[in-house]
Amino acid sequence: MNDINHKKRGFTLIELIVVIAVLAVLALLIVPNITGYIESSQKVTCQDNINTIMRAYKQETALDTKVSLEEIVNNTDGTYFAGAASCPKSHKKYEVLYGYGIYCDEHKISSFGTLTIYDEYIAKEMADLNKKINACGTDKQCIKDLLGVEFKNNDIMREYIFKKNGNTWGMIDPETLKNAGMAGTWYYQPFYAEGSWTEILFASTNNTSSAGWNSDLYFFEGQWYKKKREYRFSLPSLNGLSTEAIRNTFNNSSNFEKIK
Repeated sequence: MNDINHKKRGFTLIELIVVIAVLAVLALLIVPNITGYIESSQKVTCQDNINTIMRAYKQETALDTKVSLEEIVNNTDGTYFAGAASCPKSHKKYEVLYGYGIYCDEHKISSFGTLTIYDEYIAKEMADLNKKINACGTDKQCIKDLLGVEFKNNDIMREYIFKKNGNTWGMIDPETLKNAGMAGTWYYQPFYAEGSWTEILFASTNNTSSAGWNSDLYFFEGQWYKKKREYRFSLPSLNGLSTEAIRNTFNNSSNFEKIK
């Protein structure tokens, strides 16, 4: 029998290039899908985290404990739940929204649903300013360094936010205006109900720091409300009311209707 010597042959340069090209195409097809799955998984986990924290908060308040939502979110020594109260993607701690809810800025979700630009504005601008002033306590100089005056005042606080945002207000999106039966260019402006210092937005065609308080459209605790024509109402009448009383005012269907 004749021995046949089979020579081993390697890949040619062209074959290697073809293999690499095929692998590159496969990577382009697969990597976005993997990334999408990771993003989706992180968002689901984030929503589960938010739900867990809110369940812990409701359980504590049901027991009449005087625990704040901030304490639950901080979860010192794992007192209220296992794990960290933070987004699995950004690892940023969840922030309190409207005093009885929380939100994730990374995924734009909250315990109330999708986080809108109006929710963000109240949380990042209005509530943040309130928090800074409250941190001053009775230190009048601290408040003056922040606002230019030694006391809390709606007009001064509005002026502070107006200047901080480049001397302009944000515009209300067309879909909200359409659903409210309104047209044109409207801006959302901040209003602090003095006394409770509850944060509210109202619609105005005026893009200056001075305000005309009477409006037809208001945003409060994640919801737009339109004033019914037969109800004569102006924003200053909310001064001196508790947040609960303001909530009852807007939820009175004989005076306001909810806008999607």
